[in-house]
Amino acid sequence: MNDEEISCWVWSKLSSRKWEDAWNERLAWCPQFSIEYFGQKKEKIRIQAFLESKEEINVLQKMFGGSIRCVKTQDWVSKQEVSSKLIKIKDKFIITQKEDAEHLTELRLKYPNRDILSFPPRLAFGTGDHQTTATCLRNLCDVVPRLRKGWDMYDLGTGTGILAIAARYLGASAVWACDWDEQAIQSAAGYIEHHQITGIELAQQDVLKWSPVKQVPLIAANLFSTILIGAAANISQALESQGYLISSGILQEQWPEVQQAFEATGLILLDKHEIENQPWVSVVMQKR
Repeated sequence: MNDEEISCWVWSKLSSRKWEDAWNERLAWCPQFSIEYFGQKKEKIRIQAFLESKEEINVLQKMFGGSIRCVKTQDWVSKQEVSSKLIKIKDKFIITQKEDAEHLTELRLKYPNRDILSFPPRLAFGTGDHQTTATCLRNLCDVVPRLRKGWDMYDLGTGTGILAIAARYLGASAVWACDWDEQAIQSAAGYIEHHQITGIELAQQDVLKWSPVKQVPLIAANLFSTILIGAAANISQALESQGYLISSGILQEQWPEVQQAFEATGLILLDKHEIENQPWVSVVMQKR
């Protein structure tokens, strides 16, 4: 499949600006959405969400109305502004959306003790700045010191591959990363090549049908609650005894059901973080 054939789905809806905060909360899970202001006093907004899954875009339309259409990925990604915002993850990483050599050199000089990760927006996936991803990265930094040397990891729902790439920088011997969507795998492969990093194996895989080939001490799963619940037994089976699960993308109201599903497989909760002003929960669990 070439770039011209890659498509994504766009959901669009008009609303009053007074509901802007509500829309930001409703769409916080979406890796790419935008709000456009118009009207004489900027009193109206147009909300657009970009998703690779037709099923997910249909759910948005069913919940909130609006319209949907299919567009070529390159048609809208080329219009996305590259943010100048830096994401700082503990004392380990600086994440930027810029990729020019001069900018990256400046960052390396300014932050000599941190690794610089560059995720320019190219495909219909997040660029590392979504809060659920950032929280997973922080949890990853916290868990790694507890692992033995030569640890490896499964990254389930890899998206851009940012967690897999970060894991290699943090010392993972090998990472197996999967996503159910072919475009996600293409995206992750591009970012892995962009960072000139090795030791990451990519696979197109539905985690609900996944049969792990071995047990590992660490799994990252940035997935929706319903998928986590359905895959809980597979994930637990893939973890070594005393192994860790890092997960995010869980709505607070759905966390009790997710927790129950994983505790039934032998995992216990170690840390739970509620993302400020967002409806999301990020957790660290351990297999005991």
